Amino acid sequence: FETTTFTFIVLYALWMSIDADWNGEELLANADVGFQLVEHVFCLYFLWEWAVRLLAYKKKLECLKDHWFVIDSFLLAGSILETWVLWVLVLWRPGVTSVGILSNASVLRVIRLLRLLRVIRISKVLAAFPEVVVLF
Repeated sequence: FETTTFTFIVLYALWMSIDADWNGEELLANADVGFQLVEHVFCLYFLWEWAVRLLAYKKKLECLKDHWFVIDSFLLAGSILETWVLWVLVLWRPGVTSVGILSNASVLRVIRLLRLLRVIRISKVLAAFPEVVVLF
């Protein structure tokens, strides 16, 4: 589970660079189908990973004491907002190129950049394997 999640985080960081270079659209719903599909897959995986981590707690409120879980919850909420909620709103109203406060491109860029915080979770994995840190 940890290895798969770590792999997805690294792949997502790489995907974000590809998306930034080749996708000229501000909103996902206006992007090519390939960009949309990859974003949906990543969002679905991170939602599944979040749900598995939540279900691992016997007392669900204990998850609020886990700082990584809280950070991931906010990142996931931003991903869901951009990937699914805005996507549905734009498809529901054809011809819409922006939605409310998110019409400012800088707000969308900030949301995307915040998703890079997932890469910070790699430090948690590196702490578990000090041998890897020595290699660097």
